[in-house]
Amino acid sequence: MSGLTTKNTKGAKGRMFSGFSFVPFVLSVVSLFPLLAFAGEIEHDAALYLSNNWLAPRSDSLLNPGNRLAQLPQQTQLLEARLNLSLEDGPLKIAARPMLRSSRMQGVGGTQRLDEAWLAQGSARVRLAPQWSAAVGREVVHWGPGQFRSPSNPFYFDNARSDPLRELTGVDMVRIAYTPDVRHSLQLLRVKQSAVAPTGWLLRAEQRGESWAIGAAAYDNGQTSPFYGAWGQSNVGDALLLYGELGSYRQAVALASPANAALPFSLRSPSPRRSVLLAGAAWTFESGENLGIELLHNGHGYRRAESAAYFDRAAASPAAAGMALGLMPPLLNRRYLQLYAQSNLMQEGGYWRLMATRNLDDGSWQLAGYGETTLNERLNLYLLASQPQGGNRQELSALYRASLTLGVKAVM
Repeated sequence: MSGLTTKNTKGAKGRMFSGFSFVPFVLSVVSLFPLLAFAGEIEHDAALYLSNNWLAPRSDSLLNPGNRLAQLPQQTQLLEARLNLSLEDGPLKIAARPMLRSSRMQGVGGTQRLDEAWLAQGSARVRLAPQWSAAVGREVVHWGPGQFRSPSNPFYFDNARSDPLRELTGVDMVRIAYTPDVRHSLQLLRVKQSAVAPTGWLLRAEQRGESWAIGAAAYDNGQTSPFYGAWGQSNVGDALLLYGELGSYRQAVALASPANAALPFSLRSPSPRRSVLLAGAAWTFESGENLGIELLHNGHGYRRAESAAYFDRAAASPAAAGMALGLMPPLLNRRYLQLYAQSNLMQEGGYWRLMATRNLDDGSWQLAGYGETTLNERLNLYLLASQPQGGNRQELSALYRASLTLGVKAVM
């Protein structure tokens, strides 16, 4: 689903922590903080989130009939700690972002308790020379101006910019970077197998001017043909920003949905090479508030007849519904529009963001909003709401009718 959807990814994050081959290294590095404290001051901060989420699954969902397949929790109480540790001494910088979470979920399967700990980010970086640097560990390797999606990125197509509460987990990598000046950058990464990405090589280049920036990336994992991405942005005057992103790639596994509903689903491994293109514009007012529009063309998505057959098959049997849900594409269709508005990110006292996402192929909508207000210097109250509009045969409204999260954030 697009925008501020509710998905149960907690188990995946727990597995990331235990399966990360660099974790022993990173944890060893983090354990050196006390020993290195004499050489430089350790900086640290933390945020504690306490929230309650209410979700209303569709009882007539074709992909999740009676909520028996996905078993989405109708209510979730969450306590989460996000920690930041960093130490910088000369050319060396060590940083870690460990996460702790305890959640209590109530749904059709009763009440479940889940406690997790994982490393969202953790790396050691060193400047080898004025123009060269190296890093090893786990980092969020992110770029591009797209808000709705990032088609130029092989790791974070869903970039979490539409969900202020979501935390991305980094890519496990070794990186060498060449930065001859502030306008040019070239990076080569060896990416290690993890839940975020398969093992492979990433080459990334960027160039910046006074009012513009462009970049390109190529990623080869040795399993499918290489991923190619490009992005660019340009300021027109002081207020208008024009930008775009492009990705060309093959999916490792894709669920094919023939337009004839009498034919079964099939798997393509890998899928044919397709392109995903995003174009956007954003206007910044003198107050710092921002208004934007984005159009996305998803070459990997279903055409209208294929999408209709997808839901027809899901309605035919629980096995077909399970396959449709379990292998659901990141975006079901081909054409999407998102409108967004947000407050000044630099203002004190609070923040708000509003989004309206429309699937232009099936006509479904998703309206979402986030608001945060400061209670005092350490406590913030926040609210996150999502309201799909459409039927059970339309993507953005296929799984639930409404979602609401109310919480308190304590900054320490």
